[in-house]
Amino acid sequence: MKQDNTTITHAIARFAFLFFFILLPMGASSQASFTIRWQKCLGGSHDETPGAVFPLDDGFFVFGETYSDDGDVSGFHGKPFYFKTTHGITMNSPDVWALKLDLGGNIIWQKCLGGTDGERFHFGEIASDGTCLAVLETSSKDGNLGIVPEDRKIAFVFLGPNGEIRMCHLFGGTNGETPFGFFQNSSGEFTIIGNTFSNDGDVVNAHGNQDIWIFTFDHAGKILYQSCIGGTRNDFVFRFKKCPLGGAFLLGNTDSFDYDMFQETGWWLYSKLWGTSLERKYLDYYGELPIPEVPWVMRLDQYGKTVWFKVFSRKDEYSFQDIAPTSDGGVVIVGNGRSWELEKVIEPPFLMKLSASGKMEWKKSLGIDESDLIFDVIETLDKDFLVCGKTSGRKGIFPEYHGNDDAMVIKLSSTGEVQWKKCFGGSKSDQASSLYQTEKGRFFILGSSDSNDGDTSGNHGKGDAWLLELDEKGAILRQRLFGGSGFDTLNSLVKSKDGSYLLLGYTRSKDGDVQGLHGSFYDIWIVSVK
Repeated sequence: MKQDNTTITHAIARFAFLFFFILLPMGASSQASFTIRWQKCLGGSHDETPGAVFPLDDGFFVFGETYSDDGDVSGFHGKPFYFKTTHGITMNSPDVWALKLDLGGNIIWQKCLGGTDGERFHFGEIASDGTCLAVLETSSKDGNLGIVPEDRKIAFVFLGPNGEIRMCHLFGGTNGETPFGFFQNSSGEFTIIGNTFSNDGDVVNAHGNQDIWIFTFDHAGKILYQSCIGGTRNDFVFRFKKCPLGGAFLLGNTDSFDYDMFQETGWWLYSKLWGTSLERKYLDYYGELPIPEVPWVMRLDQYGKTVWFKVFSRKDEYSFQDIAPTSDGGVVIVGNGRSWELEKVIEPPFLMKLSASGKMEWKKSLGIDESDLIFDVIETLDKDFLVCGKTSGRKGIFPEYHGNDDAMVIKLSSTGEVQWKKCFGGSKSDQASSLYQTEKGRFFILGSSDSNDGDTSGNHGKGDAWLLELDEKGAILRQRLFGGSGFDTLNSLVKSKDGSYLLLGYTRSKDGDVQGLHGSFYDIWIVSVK
């Protein structure tokens, strides 16, 4: 009996040793991880770049761009990858590449959209009838999108469930246009938002140089309404977000001080024309006054008409990064603050709230260093706000800071008060690029990491894509690095119809998590995780 007790005691000791000396030191590596259900490299022997992925009941639509005509790609319209011109050796222009995948990631069909002079994918969505609506930029005078007589134009494509081009409308003038997004109103009409250098063709009443171009059209491609907004210098949109109440919010910059921009910026510029001695020296040396870009925000109704338009003049001294519509019809703006004075004074990043009528309700500092950067903002299910970016860890604001750049996430109340702020990473460079919230109130953070310690584990080499899941208080529930020994990035996340998640990006790896790379260039990389 004594021998049996000794045996039991030794067994307990061995178990305790295993627990305390093996399991506990695992740290970050003991956290739950995401499981890869399947992954696919999509492409050929030359470059492919990702655009967007859209879940369907029986699979997925994927958009991107391709320079290949082998591997998974057929029907490419362009020239050889590198070809001779009068200016030397030039890389070819891409086709837009559309694919349908089944639920296991296998290609059902693929189609190259474009001609010999190059196309770009900008925006898309799935209609209720299974049609995919895509906004492209095209420069080709041949191919399957139509004939573009001058420069580049906006192409609006109706792509059927089997990849057939049901309809394609071309819009623009002779000097080139770039689209940024579109939405559909309750009457079935479409509004496209973009930038234009033209003042002919479909474009009327432009002010000069680059304007913001907004136009609404019907299914037949007839323009019903349009407007050009700006001044005689450069005016452009760089962020587009649909409004839950219909229409959209636009974010952009301008360095004009006349026409539509005069009311906010012109008075300041003219009053300062012979302002500070430093500006007079600049004017004497360069022959012109330095005119900075200032941000603007616009709200459109569902028909593409302006509800309000607010230009933040130089006296406001803001640099905006992103916007997010709010449930009350307003919008929040996140900025990496800076002054445009020639002495360039930096202020810390901030969050600003505008009402449904465009009135500023509040502006709050995020309580971080001026060298830190913010990349994304969302409204949470509880009507608060979440922002993400990267921090250099200065001033000891983050006690858990790991070194170099860390990924940073900050939760704020509905009135802009900081509730909690966290940084994640290891001893090398890490950042958080985009935010998503689940129906359960948890958060997905998508970013990149070079680290293999601290909060990270399993780095494959060079840059890996990084996905984290946080609880409502910012604690890590699970994390995983995705990639191989080459450079890998995953820059968008969508929920699949079966409850899993799809990550879309590109890769140059042939090992690690990556299998099936087609050449020595980049492939589109799609990963299904649970």
